[in-house]
Amino acid sequence: MKVDYLFTTFPTLSETFYQREIRALVAKGVELNIHSLWGGQTRFESTPVHVFNKWRLLTLPYWIAHWLVLRPKIVLALLPKLFGSRPGSGLNLLENLLGLGFALTHAHELGDGTRGLHAAWATAPGAAAQLIGALHNRAFTLGAHAYDVFRDGGDWWLEEKIRQAAMVVTSTDATATALRGRGADPAKLRVIRRGLSDFPPMKPARTTRKPLRLLCVGRLIEKKGYDHQLALYARCKEAGLDFQARIVGDGPLSDALRKQLVSLRLGDCVEFLGALNEYDTEKCYKWADAFVYTGVVAENGDRDGLPNVIPEAMRAGIPVVSTAVAGVPEAIENDVSGRLLALRDTAHWLQTLRRLATDDDYYNRLRNEARRWVETEFDAAANAAKLMAAWESVLSRTRQNT
Repeated sequence: MKVDYLFTTFPTLSETFYQREIRALVAKGVELNIHSLWGGQTRFESTPVHVFNKWRLLTLPYWIAHWLVLRPKIVLALLPKLFGSRPGSGLNLLENLLGLGFALTHAHELGDGTRGLHAAWATAPGAAAQLIGALHNRAFTLGAHAYDVFRDGGDWWLEEKIRQAAMVVTSTDATATALRGRGADPAKLRVIRRGLSDFPPMKPARTTRKPLRLLCVGRLIEKKGYDHQLALYARCKEAGLDFQARIVGDGPLSDALRKQLVSLRLGDCVEFLGALNEYDTEKCYKWADAFVYTGVVAENGDRDGLPNVIPEAMRAGIPVVSTAVAGVPEAIENDVSGRLLALRDTAHWLQTLRRLATDDDYYNRLRNEARRWVETEFDAAANAAKLMAAWESVLSRTRQNT
C-alpha cells in the first residue's frame, strides 16, 4: 500500500503518538510519502519527510493561472469560500491558507489516484488534501481530532471537509459524537485510537509510597489545567499530605505557572522539569507512584480528546487520577481502572491520593485494570492495521469507480 500522508509539522515532540503510528505503518510495509507543511525534519528514522519550502509560495501566481486553465471551476470556487465566512481565529485562517498554498504548488506532484491521500489534521493538512482531491478528482481521507473540532469553534471549513472526505478518522468516541453533530456521515466515520509501540512489564509498586510521587506530562497550556493542579497541591500541602510532584512540559504558560508555584510556596514539593525527550520522560514514569491530570475545557473551547500521556501512565503501572473531560472516561472506569474526580472536589482528590499512598490492594487493583485496558485498546500495531484496512476500503471503492 502507498499513501501520501500530510502533516502540519512532522516529527514534533508534542506528537509522539504520530511517530509511533508511522513506525507501525512502516513495519507493516506501507510506503509513506510524508509531507510536513510547517517545519519538521527531512527524515524520520528510515522514512524521508518532504518539508514544504515556503519559498515555493512565491510561485503561486503561476500555479493559480495553471489550475485556472485546467480546473477553472475548482479554483474559482475558492473565492466564496475565502470571503464568504470568517474563521474562528487568525491562527486557523493562516493554517487553512497554508494548506491551500501547499496544495496549489504541489498538486501537480500528488495526482496519483492509486495511492491513499490522508491528512493528519483537519486544519492545514485537511485544506491541502481537500483541494488536491478536488483538482485531481482524487479521494482523500481526513483525521479530525479534538483540536480540529473544538478550538475556537472548530476548523473554518470543517463541515465541508468532513462531507467531502471519503473517510473521517478520529481517536475518541467523544470527538466522534461531536463530528456527527457537525454533519459527519456515520458510515464514513472511524474511531481508531492512538497506540503504544510496546508493553514492557509494569514497574513494581513501591512498598512504601511516602512521599507519594506524583507526575503530570503535557504542554503548559490552558486546557491542561495546571493552575488548578498547583492549587490542588497547595491544598494537599496544607492538609499534611507527604508528596513530591513533577511536571514535565513547556509552553506559553510557563512563566505564569512558575510565579504561581512561588506564590503558593510549593518549591519544596513541586518541580517543573521543562520539555523532555521520550527517554527522559520514560524515566519520570518509572519514578512516579501516580499520575495526575487536571484537564479542562479552555476558554476558546479547546480540550484534549484522550491525552496520550494517560495510556502511557497506564502502561507503566501508574494509577491515574483525572478529571472526566472529553475522552478520558473512555480509558478510565471510575474506581476500577483509575479515579475520575470533579476539578474543584479537593476533598476527594486528597482522599484518593492518601488512599493510593497507603492502600496496596486498591493501588494494585487500579493499575492492573488500567494495564488490561491499554493492552487491548492502545496497541500501535493493531490500530495501524485498522487504519490500513480503512484506507484499503477507500482505495478499493476508488478503483471500482474508475
